Amino acid sequence: MTNAKTATKVATPKAVAKPNKPATNDLYSKAWRNSYEEKAKLPKPIIFELIKSTKGPKGKKMFPVSAFFEARDIIFDPSINKRREIRYCKNEPSIYIEDQASYSKSEIIRFQNGVVVAMPTDPALIEFLRICNLCGDNANRLNDNPAAFYEVKPAVAAKMDIQDEITVLDAVSLALRAPLEKVMPIAKYLNIDTTRAVVEIRQDLKNMANKNAKAFISLFDNKEAILKGTIKTAEEYGVISISPEKVHWSNGGVVCGVPLGQDPYQALIDYVKDKGEFESFNSQLEKKLNDTINK
Repeated sequence: MTNAKTATKVATPKAVAKPNKPATNDLYSKAWRNSYEEKAKLPKPIIFELIKSTKGPKGKKMFPVSAFFEARDIIFDPSINKRREIRYCKNEPSIYIEDQASYSKSEIIRFQNGVVVAMPTDPALIEFLRICNLCGDNANRLNDNPAAFYEVKPAVAAKMDIQDEITVLDAVSLALRAPLEKVMPIAKYLNIDTTRAVVEIRQDLKNMANKNAKAFISLFDNKEAILKGTIKTAEEYGVISISPEKVHWSNGGVVCGVPLGQDPYQALIDYVKDKGEFESFNSQLEKKLNDTINK
């Protein structure tokens, strides 16, 4: 009798489908993209704005209530390398006068409060405004008369506004957070009183950062500006003496003379630059200043 072992069959577990979960990390970016792309398909009005304006309250642009231009011009057409006469007529699909009826009359275009809003349903008006010589965006405009208006591009304008705001934030951050070793020479260069509390010095720097953010940021990479600030600090501690005629060390050794009528600080910087000793002079000055402060 043969002993047969009965094999026990083990059921293979079935794969359980995992529920589909939305990828939350890009959920909102997808939602924005879908809605943006849908809206982008819709026809949008084209806005043209006068170049000349005045500043009103809080720097707001102010325009005349109405400004009028005849919709007729002679332009340069680069596609045929010739000048052509154009005019905008409401009853004409083309703006080129040779394609229009002789009885058609050009319109008067009115800028109301500085703008003209051209709807996509009036392509002839948009084409005329874009290629006439009064449009500052026209790369082929004839310069017989100055440009009077330009096409407003909201996305570009918004991008520029945001970039400007980011630059201001970067500048203010430097004013408030940069280490004193970097801040103090810049403050000296800008003639800020550094004998006060640090918070007051940084407040003055912040005000300057708000006024001209790009220029303020550039000072932190400006070796001449930083050296000038160091020179002024060294002068306060008696390490170096600056006069309208000459620059000399505290021991009396002359560093350089100052040309008549020139700023002595700039004269010193120009002198060490011309001699190729900018870096070595800066190191020497910082060492002497450090030794004096630590006495």
